[in-house]
Amino acid sequence: MPQVVLAELPDQRGRYVILDGKQRLLSLMQYYGIAEGDNNKFSLVGLEVRKDLLRKRFRHFEKDIELKSDLDAFLTHTIRAVVIRNWPSLTFLHIVFQRLNTGSLKLSPQELRQALAPGDFTNFVDDATIEPNSIHRLLGRVGPDPRMRDVELLVRFLGFKLFLTEYKGRMKEFLDMICMRMNKDWQAYQARIITEEENFKEAIEVLGGIFGEDGIARKLHSRLFNRSIFDAIVIMLLFRKFDVLWLMIRKQSSKVILN
Repeated sequence: MPQVVLAELPDQRGRYVILDGKQRLLSLMQYYGIAEGDNNKFSLVGLEVRKDLLRKRFRHFEKDIELKSDLDAFLTHTIRAVVIRNWPSLTFLHIVFQRLNTGSLKLSPQELRQALAPGDFTNFVDDATIEPNSIHRLLGRVGPDPRMRDVELLVRFLGFKLFLTEYKGRMKEFLDMICMRMNKDWQAYQARIITEEENFKEAIEVLGGIFGEDGIARKLHSRLFNRSIFDAIVIMLLFRKFDVLWLMIRKQSSKVILN
């Protein structure tokens, strides 16, 4: 089995992020029966050398005395690992990850953040976009985006809403910082983030009532969604800079038409 590459989390000795080898380790966990999903406790197929083990599940090795040596080999086999410690920044891990995976589909920035900056905050924004909601409709989808653009849109909003003055013009570094900080200080920010996430989804509904779901941050007759324009619109709306517009929307006393 080829080696895996791990990065030890700062200030969390003994906890690691898997930079390379996740599928290998997940396959072992699934075969052993300690993972989740449809493939958990699968049987062996496609064997070319040990055809005598075809269709065998892990439980067969536990029960069959003749397979004891194979079971021992499975349980005691050493998995070689390279461990990266004291890494200087999340950007450094981004570079390492991309170089290790040059032959595969390039992951989106948010997919990398979810992998390289795990924690309560990144779990929260992931969970917040699992069920179909206004964020998906905004992006023209009926469910979660496999490239996690819906998750990134929520992270962008939370970053601007809570730390607007810290944005220096480099979006990737800004969102990396947001994920790292929110994971670290989740207990302090949890209640505020939950409230702001609800406000964000409500704001999308409000903007949809004004511009139409297909017209938010898009040019006329265009499906191209402009995230920068959307960031400005939704933040200004929730900061209540457009006070008259806000009151008209909240009262919902008449249809609002913007020219």
